[in-house]
Amino acid sequence: MKFSVPLWTHKKIYICRRSIEICYRIMALNKGINERDVSVVLDAILDYIEDCKKKMTKDGFLSAIKFDIEEEYTDFYQFPAEITTDAVVMDRVTVKLMAQTLFALMRPDDSYEFLGTENDESLLLVKILDVVEDFQKKCTALEFIDIVYNIYCINDDGIVELLSNLLFFQYSDHRDFFKRLRLTSDVVFLRFLQICGSTHDIIIDLLLDSGSDQFLQFFHRYLILTTKHFEAFESAVKFLDFDLDIIARIFEDTVHVLEGGGFPYNTRPLLKSCALDG
Repeated sequence: MKFSVPLWTHKKIYICRRSIEICYRIMALNKGINERDVSVVLDAILDYIEDCKKKMTKDGFLSAIKFDIEEEYTDFYQFPAEITTDAVVMDRVTVKLMAQTLFALMRPDDSYEFLGTENDESLLLVKILDVVEDFQKKCTALEFIDIVYNIYCINDDGIVELLSNLLFFQYSDHRDFFKRLRLTSDVVFLRFLQICGSTHDIIIDLLLDSGSDQFLQFFHRYLILTTKHFEAFESAVKFLDFDLDIIARIFEDTVHVLEGGGFPYNTRPLLKSCALDG
């Protein structure tokens, strides 16, 4: 950890990305990690964010995370334009990797159980979350959701990972923080459907993905929890001004396809969960 963290501020973007990714992979493994390692990573994330706050405007940050779909690449942000010791080098990938690292640390695990106590590491985590919330206040609520979406959801794996994490945190000790940001699985999932054309096609594509069952697990659990906490779903619908008739049609079309068969697994448990009226 002590070798990779200093490279987060390297002036070459690919070195920044790889050094942050190393920390994320280690934290996600949850093996052989002690409080000192966690403290080093959290300190580095906080310092990185504070440095960006000092040297970047909101527009500069949005430019840095912008993804050019036609060109299929991201430009990295550097300020000032000349390479100096004070330059900030970052892009959508570095921000996403830091978010992934935080998510890995926030999930309860025996290795990180000390993050739930009043110690230096848990206080660092709180400071980072406060900074995120402070940034959110500079945006409209929907703009913030779209920023998170833009960072995370360029491909299917990204959206599924984000949705799975948000569903987990929505019913965890951190639920109040995510609720204040409106960063919930209900809001992001419904926003995802809006962006993808408000049809059932993307749901079926993800359910048919034979390479991973992560979306199947998310969708099944999401439907079950939605029936138990329907008020959160209704709140998300109202927030996004999403037509309930369109949502009903999306789920009805999904059910029809599931009933038609052709899936590499038993769809009956999923069909049962699709009865959102409980």
